[in-house]
Amino acid sequence: MAKVEPRALNAALKKGELSRIYYLFGADVTGVEKMTRAVIRAAVGGNEEFALTKLNGRRLDLAELEDLSGQFNMMSEYNCILINDYNCERPYDDMRGKSVDDVTKKLLEVLKNIPEQTIIIFNITGFEVKVQRDFRTNANVIKDKNKKLADFVAKNGILCEFPIKTSGELAKTISGKVSSRGGSISIENARELAEICLCDELVISSEIEKLCAYADGRCIKEYNKRI
Repeated sequence: MAKVEPRALNAALKKGELSRIYYLFGADVTGVEKMTRAVIRAAVGGNEEFALTKLNGRRLDLAELEDLSGQFNMMSEYNCILINDYNCERPYDDMRGKSVDDVTKKLLEVLKNIPEQTIIIFNITGFEVKVQRDFRTNANVIKDKNKKLADFVAKNGILCEFPIKTSGELAKTISGKVSSRGGSISIENARELAEICLCDELVISSEIEKLCAYADGRCIKEYNKRI
């Protein structure tokens, strides 16, 4: 197990290859959310109501997590637990009488004993996990207290970062979305749209809806000036 690229993780899921623990994070929150849904689908299929438990990482009860992770589900091969926005920098709002390092240690002890039927997903969508580029490896390295949890997941499961996509990467996505709505846009104009929206996919999706409605099936050309 290790840190993998989003494409590699997506390919593994399509093959039905699952890990017992995931840590999904990065500036591309849309990408994190999409991959979270993909992991859940691969794990429990259409049985989310019975086989998926969602926990708020800001109020994570480790005793509850340990209890939930040991449960079996008659409706699905896997028992899936999604933990959103667990932050090792400050696990609880009230840290009086608690040590951040001690809380992380207890969490890792729980994770070390995850039974085979349980899949745990940590996804970060509400705060920034601080990273720094390692110029020796040309890879991002987590620099805050979330590193200990991320390193544990990388060793025992799948760690996947979703950096902001470049305008060039987004141009192909934009072109495809416009085409699916009966319109068209050049790659050059699609790249410009991505740059105007600061490569934010949520903003881009909203603008595509407006532009396609305005163009009404015609080529989005001069219309991108109306963003």
